[in-house]
Amino acid sequence: MIHGIPSREARGYWHVVAPLLQTVIDRFDPGYSTDDILGLVEQQKMQLWVVGKEQINAVIITEITNFPQYRTLHAPFIAGDSMDEWFDSAFDVLEAFAWHHGCKYLTGCGRRGWVRQGKPRGYREAYTIVRKE
Repeated sequence: MIHGIPSREARGYWHVVAPLLQTVIDRFDPGYSTDDILGLVEQQKMQLWVVGKEQINAVIITEITNFPQYRTLHAPFIAGDSMDEWFDSAFDVLEAFAWHHGCKYLTGCGRRGWVRQGKPRGYREAYTIVRKE
């Protein structure tokens, strides 16, 4: 259900992925454009995951962040629909990927709904970010 897309193949998926990511960009103004994200995926600084079999229902962008004491797999961009259908299976794969790469944590950011969605899997709200323009 969730597939990691090799960086060299990312551009071939971008016509479907970019509009999904644009919804997150429009809502949160994270400081990235879809072209920025594609460039980072192609440079292997971020990873592209797509959810769906016949059609792409969701997209997840991850990045491994190295801190002095540990590393994390961070998911700064998650977009799509029918999350109840794919959340658990997708996060099984992402958690295995994080473990394989020696990550202590898998983190994400977004709406408060993610706290509720992740709670049954053991995710908890760790901090809140505030921002003023």
